[in-house]
Amino acid sequence: MSSDANENLALETNDLQSSASDYDKQEFDDVDVMFQEETKHVNDTKIKVKRKRKKSDKGLDEDHSTGNGIEHDVEIDPDYKKKQQTKRILIGGIVGICLLLLYMVYYQMTHVSVPDFSGKTVVEAKNWATENKMKPEIKQEYSLKIDSNGIISQSIAPNKKIKKGSNITFKVSEGADPKGKIELPDFETMSKEEVEQWIKKNKAENVTIIDEYNDKIETGKFIRLEFTDKEVNKDHYLRQDIANVYFSKGKEVFEKNISVPDFRKKAKGKREREKKRERRKSREREEERDERAERGKGEGGGGGGGGEGGEGEREGKKIFLFLILEKKQNQRLKIGQRKMRSMSSSKNLIQIRLNQILSYRKQFLQKQN
Repeated sequence: MSSDANENLALETNDLQSSASDYDKQEFDDVDVMFQEETKHVNDTKIKVKRKRKKSDKGLDEDHSTGNGIEHDVEIDPDYKKKQQTKRILIGGIVGICLLLLYMVYYQMTHVSVPDFSGKTVVEAKNWATENKMKPEIKQEYSLKIDSNGIISQSIAPNKKIKKGSNITFKVSEGADPKGKIELPDFETMSKEEVEQWIKKNKAENVTIIDEYNDKIETGKFIRLEFTDKEVNKDHYLRQDIANVYFSKGKEVFEKNISVPDFRKKAKGKREREKKRERRKSREREEERDERAERGKGEGGGGGGGGEGGEGEREGKKIFLFLILEKKQNQRLKIGQRKMRSMSSSKNLIQIRLNQILSYRKQFLQKQN
């Protein structure tokens, strides 16, 4: 009787478990269908499913397959997708800004702005190219507007950014063309200042203005035009040809009283310097003679009895050297005396020259009268 009761209890327990499993499976299917329907009708939502399990009062196993005591809570967040998009946009923006900053730093380090070299020299352009590791190319040409070694143009526009190590070409002025033909103006109708402006404008550096005295032409007026080369004329003049334009300084005026410096003081000072120099040289010669004499005595003592003939020969050589030195000294003294006499007579020569000038002036004034 008890065995039958146990069998019935076991059967009822199995039926209960199978019914619970069928119920759990059916409930899960209903949740999935509802989730799919909500996903179709409500966009940008998230379904959160919370499953809670309770232990059975009968001590059944807590296996997920039993499905006993499970509760289902479904929550829908309509801002979930929007928040995710905002997050992605924010992260993408930060990454983009970082990449942009890195590119800007790299660009600044590898590129340089080209300055405007107008009015600058080729030396400045080469220095800039060397500092920025550029490869300059120089092309020279003649120009009237730009001075020699000045920059005429550049291959890259000013203020443009270029990569370091690039090539850049400069056109450099060689100045005016020396073989260029110049049409000479009528200098007779021009003043000295106008001729100077014409020379500067046409880069005619070989045209020289010369002032000279002239008794017939007024001061500042044109006198004549001369060419150093006889084959050159006014109609066939090149910039390399040399020409002189003469302008009048007026009549030459002679000064009545000409101050003459006192050459006696100068001559006296020079004589004193010459005397000091001669005395110093004389002392040096005496010291040299004494030194030679001492050396000669030392050599004679070391000879050890060379005989009277050897000693007499050495004395004769000393006397001969002394006479030669005295002769040279006398010659130098004579030369110094001649110089002093010529300097003392310089005043007389100047006085004679002044008398001649005054005589010529007197004759000139008499002719004018």
